[in-house]
Formats: sequence, C-alpha cells, structure tokens
Amino acid sequence: MLALTMQSLIGGLLMGSIYALLAVGLNMVFGGMRVVNNAHANFVVLGSYLAYALFRGYNLDPLISIFPLMIPFFLLGVLIQRFLIEPLKRRKAAMLTTMLVMAGVWIIIETLSLVIWTADYRFVKAPYTGTSFEVFGMMISKTKVIFSVVAAVLLALIYLFLTKTDRGRAIRAVTEDREASQLMGVKITQVTTLTFGLAIALAGAGGGLMSTMYSFYPAMADVWRGRLFCIVILGGLGSIPGSIVAAFIFGVVEALVTLYASAIWTDVVTYSLVIIVLLVRPGGLMGRQTA
Repeated sequence: MLALTMQSLIGGLLMGSIYALLAVGLNMVFGGMRVVNNAHANFVVLGSYLAYALFRGYNLDPLISIFPLMIPFFLLGVLIQRFLIEPLKRRKAAMLTTMLVMAGVWIIIETLSLVIWTADYRFVKAPYTGTSFEVFGMMISKTKVIFSVVAAVLLALIYLFLTKTDRGRAIRAVTEDREASQLMGVKITQVTTLTFGLAIALAGAGGGLMSTMYSFYPAMADVWRGRLFCIVILGGLGSIPGSIVAAFIFGVVEALVTLYASAIWTDVVTYSLVIIVLLVRPGGLMGRQTA
C-alpha cells in the first residue's frame, strides 16, 4: 500500500504542475485587470480541440503543436482585451458586466465547438499515451511526466518574464497596485493587453496538454471552470505563487482521494477543503487577508 500511496503522490504532484499552468493565467487576469474571466476554461477546451485537429490532420503531436498554438491564442486574447474588456474598463463598468461579457464569449466558444466537432467525446492517442515508467516498483504515467516537464518549463519562462523584464515587472506592479502604477507612468492598457494575451496563450497550451490525458467535449469546460476557480481562490486571488501552491495541493488531494476512496469523492473533498481554508483565511493561502 505504501508503494501505491507514493505512486499516487507523485502522480498528484505531476498533475499539479499542469493545473498550475492553467490557474496562473486565470489569476494573472484577475490580479492585473480585476477581471473574472469565466471563459478561461473554454479556451482550455478549445486548445484541446485544436491540438486534436492538428493531430488528426497532420499527425502533429500535442507536445509540439502547443507551441505554435500559443500564438493564435495570444492574438485572440489581445483582441478580446482590446475590443471587449478595455471599452468596459474605460466606462468603469462593474465587474459583473465584464463577467457577463466573458460569459457570452464562453457560450460562443462552446456553441462553435459543438457545431464543428459535435458533442462526441474526443481524445488524442499519442504514441506515449497509456504507457508508464517503472521506478522502484511504482508505475508513473509517461504522459504526466512529459507534460509536467513542459508545464514546468512554461511556468519557469513566465516567472523569468515577470521578474527579469520591464514588461513583466510592469505586470507585477499593476497586480500589486494599479492606481500607483498608473501614477508612476505605467501604460495600463498595454500591460493589461499583454496580460490577457499571455493568460489565453497559457490556457490554449494547457488544453493541448490535457488532450492526451482526458477525453473532452464542448461542455467539459464546466468541469475545468469549477476546478480552476477553486485553485485560484484557495491560493489567493491575485497571488501567482498561491495559485501554484494550491494547484499542487489539488493534484495531491485528488490523487489520494481517488486511491483511498473513489474518484466520485474528489470534488466533494477538494471543494470542502476550499471552504475550510476560506473560513480560516478569507484571502486564501497566500492572498491578501481582509481585516
């Protein structure tokens, strides 16, 4: 049983790195823009579909296709920010208004996915899908290992961008204090456009990775939406490190609950964990705590 527990822990940590890739983009948008992007999960599923289309049409492995896919996803994010969100921000629209607009984007993506690919379950069966490494008697999924490494590399690049470049430092400054950043001469519109573009690019890349691990269909976004919002809230709204920590916690808890109880109970346990943490720390694990 100890070997199975260790195997589940490792699998949970590997899955946590992919969750982190998805959640960081969602939290970047909230922290830098104060926008709740409830269509984020739909971009994840769209990334799965496009990776599937490239695999079926050109036999292009998602491990490769996610990188060129990030470009159109980034551009799509820029367009949405410039033509949907920024006009609302200039008019000082309420957060609920932007949520409703992004809900419209969510419905458009889901409907188009349904029309193009139907409601059938899809899955990318790459050469390494369903295979495992044996390490000290433990079976570790090759897919999770490979894609967690890719996710870790992308997260490391985002970290370097945020800490070592002027644009990245501007994003962090706006996340910490939007008004003070504007007074210091930071061009808020440029920063928020870049932030949203990067967030959607990460969502597309994460969706491409997920396409070989889970079957997906248009409404699959509803599953990811709840999961990702829980991770972001658990870690702390606006806290990127918090999202990463919470993602690993989610991955491990899901793996252990599946092992010792059943996969049916994973949502019950993880959502209960979020509620308990918020009762003790209303701002999340690493978010700002309200008085």
